[in-house]
Amino acid sequence: MTAPHSQDLAARSLRSVWHPCTQMRRHESVPPIAVARGHGPWLYDADGRRYLDAISSWWVNLFGHTNARINRALIDQLERLEHAMLAGFTHEPVVALSEKLSALTGHALGRCFYASDGASAVEIALKMSVHACRNAGHARKNEFICLAGGYHGETLGALGVTDTALFRAPYEAMLRPAHIAASPDARYTLPGEGPGAAAARALADMEQLLQRRHGRIAAVIVEPLVQCANGMAMHDADYMAGLRALCDTYGAHLIADENEWPQIKVARGDRLTGKRRTRRQRECRLSDIIAGICKNLRTEGFDFFRCRARPDEHAVAARPVHFLDDEFGQPRQDVFEIFRNAAVVRLDV
Repeated sequence: MTAPHSQDLAARSLRSVWHPCTQMRRHESVPPIAVARGHGPWLYDADGRRYLDAISSWWVNLFGHTNARINRALIDQLERLEHAMLAGFTHEPVVALSEKLSALTGHALGRCFYASDGASAVEIALKMSVHACRNAGHARKNEFICLAGGYHGETLGALGVTDTALFRAPYEAMLRPAHIAASPDARYTLPGEGPGAAAARALADMEQLLQRRHGRIAAVIVEPLVQCANGMAMHDADYMAGLRALCDTYGAHLIADENEWPQIKVARGDRLTGKRRTRRQRECRLSDIIAGICKNLRTEGFDFFRCRARPDEHAVAARPVHFLDDEFGQPRQDVFEIFRNAAVVRLDV
């Protein structure tokens, strides 16, 4: 039974807040939990009841709620500099963070650009690809390929490369649709087939699409290894290597949207160490642009997203993305990063 303080806060919330990823009518019978504070894996409501946050509030799986070390870093940074725009300015935390992130990719990826959220990471990746094609004299290359069952966000550009009807269908008339290629979902493996059979079929479908539209395709966007919104659809790791080769052959950028990694880490409790770190660096080398690679570092309600593109000087096993100064005064931007709030927090963890 909902206690008085929690009941009042829940009622006020339903009168004033649209709750995301929620059917609001359901809250008429099942009110939202009125959270007052959190610590570690626990949430506490306005009446002191304790709840195990088994889904890590989506984003706090690595460090939990109110992590003391992160809080100290936040307070320290806020007392010195709460915000400075990066248009014409810079500061030590953002430079140091950018250097550290590049090092974590084995320096396969270089510069950083900071903005707001995960969907924006995808939007910027798409714009980056089209802009690069235009600068290279291929203005007609402005179409995209996504995978069946893929999910990349809920802003209009991201929805345009999403094939999840629950999110996409209500806004279909507003979207510029992408081409949809077969998913390498391992559940499509037929009896008696090897583990890579479904991926091989998906690569064949992708190649047919690229053959038909390569003069118009700017980029292929995928979620490496798992499509969580598609029922945790896993695929053979060799699919990414095969897709890299196809993108090279047909002159398309490869965008790796890693926005599903936090859910996988919640389920498996992974840490980015040892072989996992090596595999992540390999994935960086297989992609031209990576969107949201470090969402798994998101914690305490502070979002941390990025969309990275490889610099030409680090084009390992991939064709580089070239960004030349153009008539709009756009500088070379080899890497886009998306991040909100004090960069120093990420260095401290």
